[in-house]
Amino acid sequence: MQIFGLRLKEIREERGLSVSSVANILNISTKTLNNWEQNIDEPKMLQLFLLTVLLNISADYLIGISDNKSQIYSKNQLNSLISVYNKSKKYE
Repeated sequence: MQIFGLRLKEIREERGLSVSSVANILNISTKTLNNWEQNIDEPKMLQLFLLTVLLNISADYLIGISDNKSQIYSKNQLNSLISVYNKSKKYE
């Protein structure tokens, strides 16, 4: 997923989000997010899904399968999905 880190950083910056804000929302460290953006490490499946929700982007685009960025969630859907993810972190 070499293209993943480049696209993740590009989209995060396009959305005007800082590394710390994305890391905080995903309940991960900034180091983890930086490692993803530098292709040192990759997110787990659930984290990848949450990135697509947070950035409102297709997973296929993020991992380089497609050049189509489209994925649309309402603000309520985004908040619900992030809430479910944060609750699931308690059981890891």
